[in-house]
Amino acid sequence: MARRVARSLAVSLALAALLAASSACHKAKEAGAAAPRSTAAVWADILTARDAMHAIMAKPLEDVTHADCTELGVEARKFDGLMGELTAAVAADKNQTEGHLRAVGDVLGLTNQVLAKIRESATGEMPGMWEKLRFPFDQALHSVEAYFTPDQLGGQSVVQRPGFEAKPQPAAPSPI
Repeated sequence: MARRVARSLAVSLALAALLAASSACHKAKEAGAAAPRSTAAVWADILTARDAMHAIMAKPLEDVTHADCTELGVEARKFDGLMGELTAAVAADKNQTEGHLRAVGDVLGLTNQVLAKIRESATGEMPGMWEKLRFPFDQALHSVEAYFTPDQLGGQSVVQRPGFEAKPQPAAPSPI
């Protein structure tokens, strides 16, 4: 009987400690959400995520594995989170006009659409689409850059990244 009481007490204390830790973690997240990171810091992470995604998307089709598709999906989800941070950083800047905010919102929406296609191709394990998606992805990021000064982006540009797609891939030869 004493063992049952001791075990119940131990389980209760463990649950109370877990609940307290969870509450502290939630409060820390709320405090962190109050102050968004700078645009330059988020942009640097976006470009790093872009490079990781581009490396996977640039693999020859015959070398792509299921793990590559999974990894691209993971990187695309990370990228999506970073785009949310960028949106928060832009919204926190009180020096912007309403028109500028709308324009930035539109170009971020376009980038999210391209990202959704990349995620869909990764989830559906369709690496044949990746070659055609690299150009719109890089161009969408380049469009985002147009709404910021080099200082706001920390002097970094997608154009300077390895493998930047400046023009679309040529069409495949006709099977006919």
